[in-house]
Amino acid sequence: MGDDGLGHGLRKAFKSLPEPKNDFELQVPEDEEGSTIAGDEEWVEDEGELSEQRAARIAQQKEEEKKRRTQVFRRELPIPKKLNELYKKRSTAKSAMSRVRNSIIKICMGNL
Repeated sequence: MGDDGLGHGLRKAFKSLPEPKNDFELQVPEDEEGSTIAGDEEWVEDEGELSEQRAARIAQQKEEEKKRRTQVFRRELPIPKKLNELYKKRSTAKSAMSRVRNSIIKICMGNL
C-alpha cells in the first residue's frame, strides 16, 4: 500500500516537468567522394579463411624453397645418420697409380 502512494507522488512529479523538445535532426557525415560513412562498412574476413590463406602462403614458400635446392633434397631422400669415413681417405692403389702416371709424364716431357 505504501508503494501506491510513492508511485502516485512520482507520477505527479513527472507531470510537473516541462514537455521535452525533440527538435534535433541526425546527420550522417559524408566523406570526400560524397558517399556516406555509415553505409560503408569495413569487411572483416573470417579467421578460418585467414588461416587457410596463411597455410597456402607458407606451403607456396616451402615449394619455392624446395625448387632452389638440389635434386637430392627435392626427392626427399633419407639423410644418413653416420657418414662413411673411408670416402675421405685416398686409397693407396689410386695414389700409387697417379704417382706412376705423373712420373711417366715427366719422363716423356723430359725426352722431348
